Amino acid sequence: MPTDPDGTQQFLDARILFGPATADNAGGVAVSGLEQSQNALRISWSREQVKEHLERIMKNIHGQCVQLGQEEGWINSVRGANVAGFVKIADAMLASESVQVSGTSHSRDFDGEGNRARSPRSH
Repeated sequence: MPTDPDGTQQFLDARILFGPATADNAGGVAVSGLEQSQNALRISWSREQVKEHLERIMKNIHGQCVQLGQEEGWINSVRGANVAGFVKIADAMLASESVQVSGTSHSRDFDGEGNRARSPRSH
């Protein structure tokens, strides 16, 4: 849920679980991406198909927030969303070879349940 930084800190201090705006806004971004995919492939999905795709995407985002937000017996969803966003950007940079890492790099992919699967990638 969107809130200002002071409100976010109050939620975190009280260990109140909430959906950070970074994760919530991902739904709108995902719908735009789905629309672009339909346009690029020159196909049209039904409302139900779009809903199924979006549901899968949002469950994956939630799984990442839960997995990466584990902190002293509770889930810091802000931390989880921020770390997941960083990992996604870092992996995209590695995949595009815009950055080089000495030796072998590793991709961090998540399945639909938010489980991390690592697979080696060479550069």
